[in-house]
Amino acid sequence: VRTLAGGDVLGVHASASQGCGWYDTREDGDKVVVVEANGTAGPFRFADPETMMVDIAGGIAAAWNPPDRVRFNDLSRNPVAHGRLSLYSPALAVGVAGSSEGLQRGAHRESNRNKMASSDVSAAIAATEKLLESLKAYDGTPSSHITLLNQTDRVRAELEQPYDVITRFYEHLTVAGALNMLLRIGALHKLPTDGTSIKAVDLAAAVNIDVTAIHRAMRVILVQGIATETGPDEYTHNQLSLALLPENAGSFFLLCMDLSKAMGMLPDYFKTHAPQDIYDLTKSPFVYSVGKEGRSYYEVLNDDVEQRNLWNVALQSAEKNMPVRGMFPFESLKEQVEKEPERAFVVDIGGGRGQALLAIQEDCPNGFGGKLILQDLPIVIESLKPEEIPNIEATVHDLFTPQPVKNAHVYFYRRLLHDFYNPVCIEILKQTVSAMGPDSRLIVCDMLVPSRVTVGVPMQLYWLDMSLMMISGKEKTIEEFHEIFDAAGLELVKVYPSNVGETVMLETRLKRTE
Repeated sequence: VRTLAGGDVLGVHASASQGCGWYDTREDGDKVVVVEANGTAGPFRFADPETMMVDIAGGIAAAWNPPDRVRFNDLSRNPVAHGRLSLYSPALAVGVAGSSEGLQRGAHRESNRNKMASSDVSAAIAATEKLLESLKAYDGTPSSHITLLNQTDRVRAELEQPYDVITRFYEHLTVAGALNMLLRIGALHKLPTDGTSIKAVDLAAAVNIDVTAIHRAMRVILVQGIATETGPDEYTHNQLSLALLPENAGSFFLLCMDLSKAMGMLPDYFKTHAPQDIYDLTKSPFVYSVGKEGRSYYEVLNDDVEQRNLWNVALQSAEKNMPVRGMFPFESLKEQVEKEPERAFVVDIGGGRGQALLAIQEDCPNGFGGKLILQDLPIVIESLKPEEIPNIEATVHDLFTPQPVKNAHVYFYRRLLHDFYNPVCIEILKQTVSAMGPDSRLIVCDMLVPSRVTVGVPMQLYWLDMSLMMISGKEKTIEEFHEIFDAAGLELVKVYPSNVGETVMLETRLKRTE
């Protein structure tokens, strides 16, 4: 229960909807309202009566716009007041007394909120005009796509009040919870893809849950345009719901939900762990959340073939939004590679399903005659089919062991070092440094954390960094990379930015000896 002006509550009138009080004009000219409830009374001083949506002038109380929110009745007189009034708010259904300081703070908040809302309209108009400019300039590139989404968010941000922000957070949580449920129990897979539909009661029976759960979860995702309601409580797939199945983009969503469980347990994690445990791969928040401390995230992942396959599909889905081309110019090494074809061209360490090497081939056909070598763990390499990775040699390699391919033109780490804290990164790099030749390059592709946060920039870097904390990983600053490279015997030669987000490629070489 709140006062009309948001003050602290001391008591509620017996009707639970009205509060009564007296107004007075002091000799000093200040307007004072005395509100009484449950026998508690106190004077509330307002320099500007309108902050309480009340106008007290000439000894007469009058309703201030909008009239449907406040009602005044001149009920009685007393020696110290010109009249008695009662306050009623249909919108809030309250009439309460607050502490003088609390009610005054609330009144000023109300005034500031109204002023802020007025200025925010102008800011929202400016943000909308920027959005329209970007829409007209849209060229279909990933960078222009991200710009549009970000500017769309800015329009809403200029209009939101704190309560709007809170409800937006909870809306996202609710949608994620409903979609997670429907995917995990297989309900979304039961929706027809042939143009027919399925009733909620039949869908519930197919996955063995009560129909009320289907009703509620489906309503939440339907509002978001996920699936189509063809009739009352009757559904079919649409393009978006098909895209969100686990074999498609839904795999990445489910991976995020696994990490979000660990996020939700962070307060308990920090209460039960020493501060330094966050750096221990075997004591990460994720392994704590699934009751498997003593093992790393990747060891837990490899124990479950289905979960590992989901992880592989998720990474493939995410890779589409993570650039490879347009940073380090692999094509510039053509002459060098053709001159020494016996040396491997690119060794992609921890390269997953070869997405990066496939992209590099678009600029470097057939690797200019040099080998393109993909290295990863057995569970990944054994799942690959030759036709999926043309012109690529797939081999098993543990990145914590010495690199077997010596003197390659390029060793490539893409989205790898962010999975670990600095000491582990140094250990990994040293395994590769031991194999590098005098003119070998080690290219690191990761995101760079800026020195300061800018309000309103795309969130991807920051939600990814928070997610990595769940598995003892971290996005890094350029200063951290300098420290890591130096400790591993490397020096940073050049930074190649992308035109999408904070992704960069860092070119390093063996540290020069004086």
